[in-house]
Amino acid sequence: MNRYVLKQHIQEHANVSVDLVEDQITGKTCIQKSVSKNASPLIIHQFHIEVDILSSLHHPLIPEIMNVYADSRNLFLIESYIPGKDFSYHKRHFSLLFHLQKTKYMLEIIDILQHIHEIGYLYIDLKPRNLLLYKNRVYLIDFNACIPMHSTQAVFASKENISAELYRQEKKDETTDMYFFGKLVQSFFPCSLFFFKRKCLKQDCSKRFSTWKQMKKSFLFYIWSRRIFCVFFIIISVFFAEETLFKTEVNNLQIYFKEPNVTTFFNAYQETLSQFQGTTIDKIQMNLYKWIHNDWIQEDLWDDVLVSKYLLIQSIQSKNPVLCHNVIQNMKRTEDVERYLMLASYIENPELVLKKESVDAFLQEMERGDIKILIPILLGSQFEINKEQEEILNTLFQEEKEAFTCQEACILLEYNLFLKSIQSKHSLDLELFDEVYGKEKEWSDLYEIYRRTK
Repeated sequence: MNRYVLKQHIQEHANVSVDLVEDQITGKTCIQKSVSKNASPLIIHQFHIEVDILSSLHHPLIPEIMNVYADSRNLFLIESYIPGKDFSYHKRHFSLLFHLQKTKYMLEIIDILQHIHEIGYLYIDLKPRNLLLYKNRVYLIDFNACIPMHSTQAVFASKENISAELYRQEKKDETTDMYFFGKLVQSFFPCSLFFFKRKCLKQDCSKRFSTWKQMKKSFLFYIWSRRIFCVFFIIISVFFAEETLFKTEVNNLQIYFKEPNVTTFFNAYQETLSQFQGTTIDKIQMNLYKWIHNDWIQEDLWDDVLVSKYLLIQSIQSKNPVLCHNVIQNMKRTEDVERYLMLASYIENPELVLKKESVDAFLQEMERGDIKILIPILLGSQFEINKEQEEILNTLFQEEKEAFTCQEACILLEYNLFLKSIQSKHSLDLELFDEVYGKEKEWSDLYEIYRRTK
């Protein structure tokens, strides 16, 4: 019996295959890397390098080696599976989370690279695709490009962001990985840490940082300098803000802080919300983050049904899993908010599959305005409505069509386009919205695409 059963093929290139397998003895999901014995000696050599590193490097933020074996055709490496998404994915989808945690992530990466160097190897392939984020920790994967310290050749390093010395026949040391780290920092701190990045990215490796300890101190120094500058800038900006704006915001917040109740909370919250610019989602994200981060919401207000329900709806409309999680953790749960908690859970955990029963339960207890909350969830979850759900939604559109903005109506169009793309028999009746927003460019451009798919 084959101990490892294939669950999913991940990639295959140059006699190297990577698969997701299930261990029939332990029941665990693992990563299986296989290399053909007919592969080039260099590929086989790098396979043994990876085995050596994973066997020697016991670190909580790298995969754990589970097994190494061979059959008549292939060499196999079994390592632990980390069920996370890579940095590229999180950077695109959860920018607020990265904004809050990226300094912590960089420090964890420094720690991992230091441990690799301590056992005599260089990683030389640091890039967002090789960094997984799981349970708010960074995991480094894919060690097949590693080389021994002071090697003169580096064949398997990615061509992206490559340092100059990798092209030359000269000995490589820790400064090569410092160059890759500088490129990573450049990607996540594009508008700051200028002097730190410049030193990391020197073409002459002797002019980079000499040790990781020195580089880490410099990184923290520039991070704290940036934070102090930001605080100073905010203070100066507030001081020189337009007089009427300044007085309005301060007065509303002062009234709320002096006498916190439901009325003063809503007045202050709406006032700060109006100060932000951008799309509706941008405004809600930044305002809700501001109130939670500054701990402005009084504990007894979290227990108020109206306030907790409002903040929960705000977190759903923000489409941000971090904000949904924070609101859910603080709010008081009542029967009135159960259906909203259901929607928030799908944003908090995008891996969940939206069930027909959940949608039906929400539709049965719809309040005015709830339909504008539901549709983006259906679109984001790629949920296909059935005939009964279609009829309910179209009836609600007739009743609430005047409450929709052009931007919200365009989301309905996007959902209809999705239903068309999967050849669904059901769709939303949007003719009435075309009558209202037909002259709006945002609507007309999207509606033209939809019309052509009919």
